[in-house]
Parts: sequence; structure tokens; C-alpha cells
Amino acid sequence: MAENSLTGKVPIKFQFNFLANVDLSTNRFEGPLPLRSSNVTTLYLRDNLFAGPIPVNICEALLNLTDLDISKNNLFGKVLLSICSLLTYPNPDHPLVPEIAYMYMTDRSQYETLARVWTQKYAMD
Repeated sequence: MAENSLTGKVPIKFQFNFLANVDLSTNRFEGPLPLRSSNVTTLYLRDNLFAGPIPVNICEALLNLTDLDISKNNLFGKVLLSICSLLTYPNPDHPLVPEIAYMYMTDRSQYETLARVWTQKYAMD
């Protein structure tokens, strides 16, 4: 549904009973972010007129989400706080990688060691 000059608010009934990739980018949608379906895996809302706060619990609302683009909207919020919260308090009940969640739940020391290694390798200069 991307790039169709669609306008207005995303309908409340815009939900999925199955895993879905949703691309509503480059339209003229407005209102708050439509975070109504936990079955969305990719959500592209770029270049619309969405406005308001970015929910701190965005990752809890979209449990299966792996890819999100909300750029070029009129949003505000504490995104960094949301990311820090997710990193500080991961949710092993809804993991992206089940093996890592298992390690987190069964061997916290090994999990923390591996997290440090990956952070140094992928997130630091």
C-alpha cells in the first residue's frame, strides 16, 4: 500500500491474525502510530504525517517486529530510553533468536560474556 497518496487515519480494525509485512510508507496518513497488531514483522511507516509520541513500550506492543521505519513523520519521544530498556530488560518469552533467549534464561554468565563480545565487535569502533 506504499506510495498511493492514501490519506486520513489508519483504521482501528487494521490488524492481522497472521504474521505480516506492512508497508504504508510515502502516503499522507496522520494521527498516532498504528501499533495495533502484534503479528507485524516489518512495519514501514516512513514519510507520512503521523504525529505524537513514540511509545516507550513499542517493542512490547509489536512482539514479532524485526524491522521498523518511522522516519520522516512528526514524532517525538524517548527512543533511546526505549532501546536502553529493551537492552537492559530483554524479554526472553518473545525472542528474535530462541537460542540466545535460552542462554539468557539458563546461563546468565555465558549470556553476559557473549553480549560483551558482540558489543565490542559490532557496536564499538
